[in-house]
Amino acid sequence: MTVMVDDAGVGDPVGGCVIGVLEVGSKRFVWDVISVRFFQEPFFREKRYLEEALNVVLRCFEEVGVGEGELVKVCRGDVFRLVRRRLAEKFRVEEVKVEGELQVLVEEAYISYLSGLGVPRSILTVESGKERFIRLLRWIYEAPEERLRLAKTGWRSWRKLDRWGRRLARRD
Repeated sequence: MTVMVDDAGVGDPVGGCVIGVLEVGSKRFVWDVISVRFFQEPFFREKRYLEEALNVVLRCFEEVGVGEGELVKVCRGDVFRLVRRRLAEKFRVEEVKVEGELQVLVEEAYISYLSGLGVPRSILTVESGKERFIRLLRWIYEAPEERLRLAKTGWRSWRKLDRWGRRLARRD
C-alpha cells in the first residue's frame, strides 16, 4: 500500500487547515481539519498545530487502514515537520512535492470546509494564492465582529493584515 498526505489552507487567513490522505491503489481519499484555534493564540505561538497535524494524519490513517511499514509520501510543507519525523518511526516515509490528483482533492475538500464555515462559494477558487487570500481577507473584514473568530490571528503578520483588511473592506 502507498499512501500520500497533503494539506490545504495553511497560508489562507480563514479557517484551519485541511489534511488529506489518499490510498493510491484504491483511490480512497479521506480528510480532516486542524481547527483554526491552533492558528490563534496561545496555540499558534506554542506550535501546537504541528502536534494536531500528526493527530489528524493518524486519524485519517486509521480510517484508511494504513498498516506499519507502508510507504507514506508526505508533502514537504512545514505543517508536516513533526508528522514526517514521527511517522518515520513506523512507516517508510518519503518527503515529496504533491501534485495532481491528491492536490486537487485536498483543495476541493478545503473549499468545501470553508463553505461550511459560511464563506460564499462565489469567492472561493481551487487554486491557492494571492487572489484567494485577498478575497478571504476582505470577507473577514466585511463583518469582523462575526468573522475574526475564523481567522488565523496567531500569525506574526496579523497586525499588518488587520490594518490592510480593514482598508480593503472600506474600499467596497
